[in-house]
Amino acid sequence: MPRLFERFYRWGRTDPITADRLNPIFESLDDRLFPLEAVVISWEQALATVQDRVLLRSEDVIAGLRNRLIEITQLSWLTGRSGTSVVLASDTDVSLIVDEADRPLFTPGPFAVISRTSDPYAYAIVRTAGFDRTRGQWDVRVVATAGNLAAAHTDWSIAAVAGSSLAQMVWLAEGKTARDATLAARDLIDGYAKRTAADVVSTGLNRAGAEAAAANATTKASEAGAAADRAATFDPSTYATKASVAAQFTALKGSVSASYDTLGKLEAGLTANATATLNLANMVSANAADISTLQRARADHDFFARFFGG
Repeated sequence: MPRLFERFYRWGRTDPITADRLNPIFESLDDRLFPLEAVVISWEQALATVQDRVLLRSEDVIAGLRNRLIEITQLSWLTGRSGTSVVLASDTDVSLIVDEADRPLFTPGPFAVISRTSDPYAYAIVRTAGFDRTRGQWDVRVVATAGNLAAAHTDWSIAAVAGSSLAQMVWLAEGKTARDATLAARDLIDGYAKRTAADVVSTGLNRAGAEAAAANATTKASEAGAAADRAATFDPSTYATKASVAAQFTALKGSVSASYDTLGKLEAGLTANATATLNLANMVSANAADISTLQRARADHDFFARFFGG
């Protein structure tokens, strides 16, 4: 709407106060106010309208949140706490009383993890057996444990556990079993290695003995080869026979009595008869060649007796 102050509403000091001067001004004001009077709004009604709109929108938001909360509760992902004094051990059944403040929204799933508030590394994986919301009693079966849970504790925190976490636990258990088997195999191999090292040392010692025995066998083989060479050139006609040796010994003995082998008698006889001793010495000298032949025959006899069993 255009401004009309300069045209109608400005009043000068000398302007007369007459009907002709005032009526146009009042008419202009009336024309401007009349349309506004047709749009009369109740502020109470407007406020009520705004409140209704806000409440409707709030109801929509709250309904969505309520539905989402119901969905979350049905998913069994809510947590809780318990002050029940229990010992959590694998493959045992236990009951915990969930704190009263956590019971309205506590909805345990098939599996959950119970850990100590003061020691999060001490925990147990449990399977839900039942839950009494009125009493807050939660019955579980302990599947696996970790950390210090040997004694009873009262600072329990409860949380849902995902299936992937359970799978990871299974893989961890399988990995631990494989690691234990590997360590056992390593210890076994280490024992075999130590025994092998001892066998190597023993083999080295045995090898030294074998080499010494081989060297001795080589020496004996050489000696046997030399003996075989001598045996190949053996000519019995060049050696005295046993009979010839006996005949020569009989000739040497002569008419001496059967006790000729007694040295004392021989010495006495030689001493008592110097002439006989001289004659004996001459006889020995004269038969030196025969005695040498006898000695050589005896040596050859012993040699061939050793190799041929004579």
